[in-house]
Amino acid sequence: MRFLFDWQRVSADARMEGPDAVPAVIEQLEGFEAPAGAWESEILPARIADYEPEWLDDQCLAGRVSWVRLRPRRPPADNERRASPVRSTPITLLCRPNTGLWSAMSPAPNGVPPSPSGARVVDFIRESGASFFQEIVEGTRLLRTQVEQALAELVALGIVTSDRLRRPSGALGASG
Repeated sequence: MRFLFDWQRVSADARMEGPDAVPAVIEQLEGFEAPAGAWESEILPARIADYEPEWLDDQCLAGRVSWVRLRPRRPPADNERRASPVRSTPITLLCRPNTGLWSAMSPAPNGVPPSPSGARVVDFIRESGASFFQEIVEGTRLLRTQVEQALAELVALGIVTSDRLRRPSGALGASG
């Protein structure tokens, strides 16, 4: 057990320090899915001393790290509400150059159709490529809250990640 705690960097002596530790820890955990809320509250702080959430944000903004839901959401039951991400949505953090490889190895989205707003966002992203939030709002002519809800739904369905749109064929395109 001591070996595993050291190897996983959760023992006090093995913990890493500073913002440069984030990519190293993520590289070791690539492919491991955990609830979205656990990454910054439990997983990274257990491995990086004095962890600050901004460190992960900086890595994502710099294009070094991305996140993805590798396993698509199961089809909802008839009485179940539409998909929406919650802190328990399983995601994995990846070194960005490896995102395509991991996404290609994961199952394609399950064919659950998005809401009309979600479909508009998907169409916009397919047509326009990588986009910032404001560009999606302007391009789809949806309200900001509608775009937020649509993106949340698309994340929960496993259709959109932080940097890509997953196509049913397994091929990848860009998203915002």
